[in-house]
Amino acid sequence: MDHLTEVWTKTRENIRPQMTGLSFHAWIDVIVPLVIKNGILVLEIPTRDILKTLSDFYFDYLVDAAKKADPAVENVLLVLPEDHDKYVTPEDSEPIDVYALNPKYTFDSFVVGSSNHFPHAAAQAVAQNPGTAYNPLFIYGGVGLGKTHLMHAIGHYVKEHDPSATVMYVTSETFTNELINAIQQDKRLEFRKRFRNVDVLMIDDVQFISKSQATQEEFFNTFNTLHNANKQIVISSDRPPKEIAKLEERLCSRFEWGLIADIQPPDLETRIAILRNRARLDNLTVDDDIIQFIAEHVHSNIRELEGCLTRVVAYSRLRGQPLTITITKEALKDILPEVKQREITPQVIKEAVAEFYSISVDSMNSQRRDRQIVMPRQIAMYLCHSMLSLPYKRISVLFDRNDHTTSINACKKIGDMIRDDPTFASVIEDIKKRMK
Repeated sequence: MDHLTEVWTKTRENIRPQMTGLSFHAWIDVIVPLVIKNGILVLEIPTRDILKTLSDFYFDYLVDAAKKADPAVENVLLVLPEDHDKYVTPEDSEPIDVYALNPKYTFDSFVVGSSNHFPHAAAQAVAQNPGTAYNPLFIYGGVGLGKTHLMHAIGHYVKEHDPSATVMYVTSETFTNELINAIQQDKRLEFRKRFRNVDVLMIDDVQFISKSQATQEEFFNTFNTLHNANKQIVISSDRPPKEIAKLEERLCSRFEWGLIADIQPPDLETRIAILRNRARLDNLTVDDDIIQFIAEHVHSNIRELEGCLTRVVAYSRLRGQPLTITITKEALKDILPEVKQREITPQVIKEAVAEFYSISVDSMNSQRRDRQIVMPRQIAMYLCHSMLSLPYKRISVLFDRNDHTTSINACKKIGDMIRDDPTFASVIEDIKKRMK
């Protein structure tokens, strides 16, 4: 094991006890160690949202864990993939264990729904009969929809049923970088032996190889060698072969030889199932209304979906507060602007009460004294005082009343009813929820 991998492995072990399994999976498992240079451990973070969460909640833990792993490490630097080349040159790069598969990415942990049933079934068929079922298997879809999960699941299944099988999973970026290093160091023969002497080759995000003519040429020859030997090839991309810009026609044709399966964003039911499954795997107790809320507001991909659940749980625990809908909204307000809480004003309160009792706002401001109007008016006065801390005189003015004792009596009456009548108290809570 090289020094970088050793340090990162120990760092992960050091930080694991301080996090829930869900948090570790979402925030730490996705990190790629790049290099240790001048006492700084450089870590690549896949997205800005994950980088922000790590910076806000876990950065100090990371630094402490890295220092314990290697006293020579003085600090940690978090970078995005687009900044990779600023910190890592070919001479700095250390070998990557490309055979490593994420232990959590198995078929058992993959939640199947209408949006991903077809690629899941295809992946299982390939895993059960590598090199014969569908070769190559080309899975495409948007970011964070489960393509990588299915590829790792194939690898796990193959290794479990045939421990002697050689399974290689790499991103197209790793393939390209290793090819560049091989050319610079005159080790192309070693490179070819490495990638062509495998039973299953899985290339993630293959669309990026179209940027380099040399990479396309090398991958074309690697593909032919493996396919002719009946070795399984699995490829993922964010688009179908014909839509990959600058991809050579001969590669496009070969990608279409086997089976092309698209994976779509999960529907609401599948998103709920994914969140429940993630909570179960990490032994978390999360109320259904919180899971429903997150599922309704995160539509794009599974990674973001699970990331929001992790952020909510971390936010609740780090602040020592129970996990509620209010805490959920607060934790996600920066990531999902649409869940920011509505600003509560006297007019908002009046409108919410009027809507609940099916009366007009104007009638609450009128001089009417019938119970159908008086009770909602008193509730609105009480909420203005309890939620906004408005003085009684101000509340009376807002409801066109000359005597502030009217609002005093209204607030006392409603407060007493809430205390003595649980059913009425639940009505008031329902009205409050409508305002948020």
